[in-house]
Amino acid sequence: MFSCPLVLVGGALPPSAAAATIVFDFNTLKDEASNTKVQTYMNGILATMHPGGAVAVSGSKAEKGYAGDGHVVGPVIGSTVRSDTLGNSDGGIHHNGTLDTFLVNTTTSDRIKMQFSFPIYSVGGV
Repeated sequence: MFSCPLVLVGGALPPSAAAATIVFDFNTLKDEASNTKVQTYMNGILATMHPGGAVAVSGSKAEKGYAGDGHVVGPVIGSTVRSDTLGNSDGGIHHNGTLDTFLVNTTTSDRIKMQFSFPIYSVGGV
């Protein structure tokens, strides 16, 4: 499962050279957005950030109401650990909007596959 935003550093250059940072913020997707809409969104971002780059996505859909355990731990403020409920207003802790959107899997293999047409040197979250 991916939460938003997903940050990729990729390009045709070796890791020691400068590469573009590509940010995918899935919060713009509607709840229950299909795998095709996820792929279309990501390819739209790539068209501006990495011209000629593309991604093939399978096994995913967007979901605003996370159906897992319903919470995450963090952040730590002083010595207090705060727990935030996913899919509800989070006060901008994870992002600047009011609802978290997650990519959840739609296959029995429990995997979301993303195949990029260029090398990815690192993946992270913001």
